[in-house]
Amino acid sequence: MEQSDEKVTDQFRPFLERMPEGPDKDYIVHRLLDHMQWYDHKSKEKQQRFKALSLVTMLINAAIPVIMLLSEYGIVVRVGIAAISAAAGAIGAMVNLCRYQDLWVQYRAGCEFLKSTLYRYFMHIGEFAPVADDPVQCNRLLQSTCENYFSNENGTWYSITSQSNENVGSHAALSEPEIADT
Repeated sequence: MEQSDEKVTDQFRPFLERMPEGPDKDYIVHRLLDHMQWYDHKSKEKQQRFKALSLVTMLINAAIPVIMLLSEYGIVVRVGIAAISAAAGAIGAMVNLCRYQDLWVQYRAGCEFLKSTLYRYFMHIGEFAPVADDPVQCNRLLQSTCENYFSNENGTWYSITSQSNENVGSHAALSEPEIADT
């Protein structure tokens, strides 16, 4: 397990140690924390790709004017300028097509939503305050809140990938949800 994944679960370890074994704890450990780890990992992955490709594009674009100064040296330099300009355009198009920044933010928001919900559950605040004295209702509310979120996210994902398939043809730009085995 990666160190970054451990941080997501470590935040909840003190709460989980006080929970009795059973289906409610299993739901949190094997459904919620697994999803949080997946979102956390995917968010970092998309952030790294977005920043790396954006940096490469910026460096290529910055090099073009410098290379232009050498354009008097012939066709080879002009072909080189055209090639690196095309590469910068292709990388920029790939960043937009693959939506790395959007996915980075979306996955981070998903992770943070689940963490916030789980903290409110464990601390019996927010929507969990009225049912804090009834563990069955409290657990049902947690599971219902999280499953509604997952369901809405799946609907949103389907909508986005359907639009993407229409715009790109049979080569879908988004091939993501391979969320942790649930």
